[in-house]
Amino acid sequence: MTAPRVDNDLYRRLGHAWWDDDVGEFSTIRFFVNPVRYGYFERVLTQHGWKNAVDILDVGCGILAEEFARGGARVTGIDPAPETITTARVHAAAAGLSIDYRVGAGEHIPLPAAAFDVVACCDVLEHVDDVDRVIAEIARVLRPGGLFFYDTINRTFMS
Repeated sequence: MTAPRVDNDLYRRLGHAWWDDDVGEFSTIRFFVNPVRYGYFERVLTQHGWKNAVDILDVGCGILAEEFARGGARVTGIDPAPETITTARVHAAAAGLSIDYRVGAGEHIPLPAAAFDVVACCDVLEHVDDVDRVIAEIARVLRPGGLFFYDTINRTFMS
């Protein structure tokens, strides 16, 4: 059984909402999930001796990219929604963070092979049309021995 095509128009219309300080539908990820998730990623990076000065790609980027940048990583973020990229650029600049944000989809990552030590893809895989293609692209841009951080929920009507 093939899953229906994903309609991500909601994220194009509400890309700014990730950064709202008011409690809203996206605030749970930003204020409650992200700190715990990033704390785990930071521990793993430290265990691998990669606490600082690593090249990280955030697929479906935004709030996690900023956490990695604050931690000292060189961060590139991609997202298929230009509106989200614009908002993320403005927010990162206001926070004094240098993040290379680009429009791009996980199925066709617009970056060279073996360019990153780490790729993060969080709360994204349930929103893509071709999970296998996204994973193949992530493997392509990871350096040998690189780390892939991900989490995802089941792709259901509620998610």
